[in-house]
Amino acid sequence: MRSDRHHVRATGKRLAIIDVGTNSAHLLIGEVVPGGRFRVILERHDPIRLGDGGLAAGELSLAAMRRAMAILRRYAVLLKRRTIDEVVAVATSAVREARNGRAFARQVRAQLGLPLRIISGREEGRLIYLGVRSLSCVCGPVLLVAIGGGSAQVVQGEGARLRYSASLTLGCARQAERFIRHDPPRPEELDALRAYARVAWAPVARALRRRHRRVALGSSSTIGQLMRMISARRHGRFPARARPLTVSRRSLREAVAQLSGPTASERRRLPVTDPRHRDLLLATGVTLLTWMESCGVVMVRYAPGSLREGLVAECLMERGIR
Repeated sequence: MRSDRHHVRATGKRLAIIDVGTNSAHLLIGEVVPGGRFRVILERHDPIRLGDGGLAAGELSLAAMRRAMAILRRYAVLLKRRTIDEVVAVATSAVREARNGRAFARQVRAQLGLPLRIISGREEGRLIYLGVRSLSCVCGPVLLVAIGGGSAQVVQGEGARLRYSASLTLGCARQAERFIRHDPPRPEELDALRAYARVAWAPVARALRRRHRRVALGSSSTIGQLMRMISARRHGRFPARARPLTVSRRSLREAVAQLSGPTASERRRLPVTDPRHRDLLLATGVTLLTWMESCGVVMVRYAPGSLREGLVAECLMERGIR
């Protein structure tokens, strides 16, 4: 049981979270308020494209690192202008998998004073699961999939306990760079993407057979964008925020077929709320559909929550607030 004294000390603390992903960088600043809640003060995300031109080669390009440093420098300036009690900064797949990723993280720490650390794929999955649990009413056993820019995570848990966790280099930006060379993509390119994803998902499918679930949760901005696009095309408008987003195998298969044909100029007319995700929807759809087919999942329901909320929840738990 937490002491009232500890709770008083924690209340009012300001926390900054920095998430350096493959597609985007995110900054979240908030304050612990009475009752142990976390009130968001500032939230921003910037297209970092840290993996551009380097995912296939396994090395962060000079241009990508310069772009990332410029964005992180702006974050560092913002933090210096505010009273912040603690900064937590993590880097995920693009930095984790790159040969020069550790050198990049050291450069960020030395030049910008940001405590950037690289987290493992398993840790990333655990934090995403924790973030989803902190924002969603999740009861009983849960199967969760998240597809980011550089990696994909599959987690199965019940309450605070993780029963299974896997992280694979099946992120949508990585898959698009690896397989899609033409606009629109050629059939053989999509066939190669599907075949690669099917082989990569096979160990996950074998592990999940003992814990089979036909409905899963999907958490990541690309999965959310994909579901919103499918709903908007079907109903002629974007779904209301309160309306739950779901996608079946059948509707996802139809969406993948529709996304396979348009050129870049035609994709600009796709109904999405964040245009930066347009060129990643096809790779996301193929990867997600292959996972559903491999694991026997017939429906995925979108669940809000991400690594950032997981980091917040972990910080609060460490202080005995949750």
